[in-house]
Amino acid sequence: GRRAGRRRVAAMGRATLVFDPQARKEFITGFHKRKVERRQKARQRIADEVRQERLEARREKREQLKALRGIGLGDPLLDAAGGSQSRSTGRISDQSKVEPPGLSEDDDRIESATYDFDGMVATTVVSSLEPQPEPERPRRPRPADKRGPSNP
Repeated sequence: GRRAGRRRVAAMGRATLVFDPQARKEFITGFHKRKVERRQKARQRIADEVRQERLEARREKREQLKALRGIGLGDPLLDAAGGSQSRSTGRISDQSKVEPPGLSEDDDRIESATYDFDGMVATTVVSSLEPQPEPERPRRPRPADKRGPSNP
């Protein structure tokens, strides 16, 4: 009965409690460390989510551009660089054409692209920023009195 229980405790030894100041300090300061660690993990998780959103937005934009190119609306920059797509895919009436001031339709420095998509028409006009060279004026002979002395 009673003695058997005491014998077991005596055989196992009594539990002793040892105070360790270093372990206590680690336990108490561990709260702050764990809090800081949670915050860092949260910041990292948010940064990863933002990065994933940016990647997803880029992926969607890339897919939209591929879809537009697939229906004939190409990238004007690529087309100007020598792409094989048609420059004009829609119709535009003459009255809706807009020309930059000072440039004529037959000017070689103008590049125009027209796109028609779902009933909407977009026209891009690319022109040179350099001024047109002025044609040389024919020289008129000066009057005789301003020529100076004549050499015989």
